Amino acid sequence: MSSHTKTDRPKALRSTISFKDVVGHKKVKARLRTIIKIIQQPELFERFDTPLPKGLLLYGPANVGKGMLARAFAKEANMPYYEISGSLLFDIDYIKAVYKDASRHAPSLVILEDIDIKGLLQGTLTNVSFSDIAKVLEKADERVFTIATSETLEAVDEVLTAPKKLDFLIEVDKLDKDARRFFLEKILKKPHDPKIDKERIVRYINGMSAVDLERLGRMAVLEAIEQGKKRITEEILIEQINIIKYGHKIDKQMVRNLEQELEMTAYHEAAHAVLSTILLPPYQN
Repeated sequence: MSSHTKTDRPKALRSTISFKDVVGHKKVKARLRTIIKIIQQPELFERFDTPLPKGLLLYGPANVGKGMLARAFAKEANMPYYEISGSLLFDIDYIKAVYKDASRHAPSLVILEDIDIKGLLQGTLTNVSFSDIAKVLEKADERVFTIATSETLEAVDEVLTAPKKLDFLIEVDKLDKDARRFFLEKILKKPHDPKIDKERIVRYINGMSAVDLERLGRMAVLEAIEQGKKRITEEILIEQINIIKYGHKIDKQMVRNLEQELEMTAYHEAAHAVLSTILLPPYQN
């Protein structure tokens, strides 16, 4: 018997965000635009006597915008979309109901968000039923496209990434420099010291998620107020970055060491590139 309620009945949604609203991820967005173009041209697949792709998997760290990219895909493709997340991912009857409704509104999109989630079923920690979902995808209308998101590729059973299921596997990496700069600019809309070295801060926030950077802005404001300052300073930003990253403040000597480490890493990677070019020249046809 299905465990979903009347309030959980499938409902087609319309996305209000597009790729331009998703910061960074230029290569991923370019790939997704290409996929939209090809799934909207079924004649391309008829020529090769092969079925239309059923969907794709976006995988990468938490809070890098995978869900936003999926919803932006719906907007760019002009598709209504359905979103399944949390405990509903364990309810196969509900999932079947979603795909049945999606078929009525095809071409349409189904987003399976955080499909690597684990839940307690009869006291046992378990994964969602990848094999059951794969069977639903097999039977779904060919014009229903699925986007699943996950933190890692390994967390998703191969039965779901097999051919004619989630055909495209796309990695969504950490926030790139453009995205980090965007979040820093948002923080610096608050009163701040104009002498803040923006590029230095952009380097320091490498590896931080969108949630981390939203938190950074809030923490910097609170710290400035606590210190009785009228604006955010570079020292306050660096201090709060270190608290978010490492759980504690670090002294100025450690900051200098970090700068030296970043510089040495850059030299090291550049040396690798030079040696690779010399020892392994590009193949010539």
